Amino acid sequence: MSETRTIHFNALPEATRERLVKCLSGQGSPEAIIREPSSPGGSIFWWMVLGMLAASTLVFLVTVEIGELYGSMTIQDWPFALGYVAGFFVLFYSLLAVVRRVVIKRTYPFQTGRFLFPLDYIEANSELLKITPMRSLVDFQGVHHHTNGSYTHTLLNFDFGGGHRQSFSIASKARATEILESLGNQQRMIRESVERQQYDAIAALDPLIEARLGKDWESLGPEAPPGPKGVGAHLAGRVPGVLRLASIPALLLGLAFGPAAWAGRNLASDELRFEKAKDRDTEQDYQGYLYMGWRHVDEVRDVLMPKAAFNEAKAKGTVSAARDFLKRYPKAGYQKKARKHISKLYDNAYKEFKKQASTQNKALLPFMKEMLDYLEEHGTPDVAVRFRSPDEGALAEIDKTILGKGDVAPVSPYFTRERNERREEIIAVSLQRGFQSVFPEDILRLEKGEGLGKTSGKKVGEPTIEVRYKILPSEHIYKSDKNDRSFVGILVNFDVSMRIPKHKETLDFDLDVEPPERFTVSYSASSFLGPLDAGGPSDGQVYDVMAALAFEQLSTKMRTVFFREDSKAFEDSKIGE
Repeated sequence: MSETRTIHFNALPEATRERLVKCLSGQGSPEAIIREPSSPGGSIFWWMVLGMLAASTLVFLVTVEIGELYGSMTIQDWPFALGYVAGFFVLFYSLLAVVRRVVIKRTYPFQTGRFLFPLDYIEANSELLKITPMRSLVDFQGVHHHTNGSYTHTLLNFDFGGGHRQSFSIASKARATEILESLGNQQRMIRESVERQQYDAIAALDPLIEARLGKDWESLGPEAPPGPKGVGAHLAGRVPGVLRLASIPALLLGLAFGPAAWAGRNLASDELRFEKAKDRDTEQDYQGYLYMGWRHVDEVRDVLMPKAAFNEAKAKGTVSAARDFLKRYPKAGYQKKARKHISKLYDNAYKEFKKQASTQNKALLPFMKEMLDYLEEHGTPDVAVRFRSPDEGALAEIDKTILGKGDVAPVSPYFTRERNERREEIIAVSLQRGFQSVFPEDILRLEKGEGLGKTSGKKVGEPTIEVRYKILPSEHIYKSDKNDRSFVGILVNFDVSMRIPKHKETLDFDLDVEPPERFTVSYSASSFLGPLDAGGPSDGQVYDVMAALAFEQLSTKMRTVFFREDSKAFEDSKIGE
């Protein structure tokens, strides 16, 4: 069991207090064998450093991504509150520790720290001194420590029994050797003085000698003497409890300030994010606010963001942007404005078409207006261009009529479905290019649709341009300049009908085209032909040229039906350009 006693400093006799103050400061006799004073200045410095680190951490937590629309920490989750609590705890504990060091220096007349005297080990860290007699020492070890062969320090370990152990780290090997020698010499001298009963020599080594020889020595304890401060000079005050147990008030303050700072910071960040989103006034930035926002969610979602999205859709000036807005904000209160904006875009497109439209057919403009109205109402730009190729039986009949009339090439093998589809595709592309120069693709877009059957239905499911054509023999027979091979001149009759679902009125026109009286089959192909054979034109190539000439005439005539010849749309829809 440890023999350590706790004695209130003020309970010591005045002479002992005076002598002890000098001995602990290193200015009296006896001198401590080992002095390890606490350093108020050093402690204050490091506590201030720790406090500044805590304050810097708090500033970082408060300012990091505050008010940012797209940061991951712009609105901090609840675990951050624990960081604020920890930061304020360290900050307040550091401040209280600094105050405590200042108060200790003013409150205690003696040097605080740990001190090893020949007769006693004394801990003087408060007004309650802990005194352990050296006679209770049961074991002592001094160990020199080395790292990589170099001396680092010496550790002196004292075991006073009962689990009471103390260690001192000595940085200098010479100083450690001096302490060991001094401790050994003084312990030997004490034993010899006791044997010779030379008590004066022992008294000279004891800073507590006056109290030890007094009649009240055995009764001295942790209780302060009567009176508010005791009697005489060199009296120790009492450090306030809030400074003694600084961790408790620091924790309470951390728990009070931490969550409040966290909540206040998030509130400020939300307000800054809201103001930033309003300043930018874009749908994307409002969406960024909604990702983590909370105070103004309803206003942003229901008022500000739809308004910004509508303004952006208007600024794009396209029907697709306006329709996309309607899909995403069906209940935002902008339906009438958006539809009015869409109608204006269709009206502008119709006006542009009207500027370039052909005046040959008076029914063209009214019909196109009805078609645009239908496309607007149904939210689609698609107009199908559908063809019905010549009846294969009719082509076979043409071949029968020329059979036996000499070396005449048959017609039907060169108007197969595959060849016709390639020609029809070019017609559709030509028309689309013309319409595209007038109408944006999200208002009107021509696309080649499925082929028409032998008989057309009475109803159509979408706006359609139907093109039916027949191949008929003309009065001309063409002969090759290089041989006796002959070819039947072909007349192509085109029957074009534009139809709108649920509309009885159609826009119809017939076009008849035939090749010129004389034409040349060259080794280069037109837009309708692939590469020609090096050995000269074949039967198929001759008929391909005739068909190409007919379809090119059709393209020109159809362009003339829709557009004025001096219009941009007419130029844009030329084949091969």
